Amino acid sequence: MKLAFGLFLAILALPATAKPVYLTCSTTFKDDPPREFSVTIDEETGKVTHQFSNGTTFNADGLFTATEVSYKKVNCSSTCMTQQFTINRINLSVTSSIIISARNVGEAPPITSTGTCALQAAPARQF
Repeated sequence: MKLAFGLFLAILALPATAKPVYLTCSTTFKDDPPREFSVTIDEETGKVTHQFSNGTTFNADGLFTATEVSYKKVNCSSTCMTQQFTINRINLSVTSSIIISARNVGEAPPITSTGTCALQAAPARQF
């Protein structure tokens, strides 16, 4: 009986495995047309996959808190462009910031757009 109770407690102590979360998001900046993208968030691995509407995709490490998931993509040559995304886990709002910096010039003010995300069903897979 003690063994069965011990096994029961051990099972309860196992961490729940979180499945990836699939979102479609849309942001707007001033009067520009909406920018749409999809995101796959895998908290178990700490990874985020971001796909722009034109099909361009990037993977990033996610920063996970109780209320937000943040991730970014940085491209540098003579200038650096950082695209940072923060998704609110409570209300599914999203903020996107683009920061451009150049060597010896400094950083331009960020271009920030806001919007919302919607949960999507996991895609059907064959493997």
